[in-house]
Amino acid sequence: MFSVTQDAVPDDSLLRTYRGGPRPERWRESGDCFAVSMDRVVSLAEFVFAFYTSPVFRIERAILGLLAGALSTDLDVRRLAAGSATAFAIWRVGERTATQLLMCDRYERTRSWFSVYAAASSACC
Repeated sequence: MFSVTQDAVPDDSLLRTYRGGPRPERWRESGDCFAVSMDRVVSLAEFVFAFYTSPVFRIERAILGLLAGALSTDLDVRRLAAGSATAFAIWRVGERTATQLLMCDRYERTRSWFSVYAAASSACC
């Protein structure tokens, strides 16, 4: 099972590197963070693959293929998720760590940030 909540962008987020960009006054308007809590540990590769191969994103991938000439396959997504590719459709890897991935669009206007971490256990002694 999982739940989705809106959260503040964490201070250690790779996305924060763009906070002071050309229009820092808009950071609060355009920077958002949604957290998905899972009942199991999920790797960054699993998360990225699941996101980019979700039914809704498959539609976006098809549109990008038609309108932007940016065809992509599930194999392209798998390579990106595994860290063996630095580009996918209209995005390129801006920065990557073991637990975070920052994707930048080809026009340098948007960013997509992915992060995974193990939540602190609430179990008591």
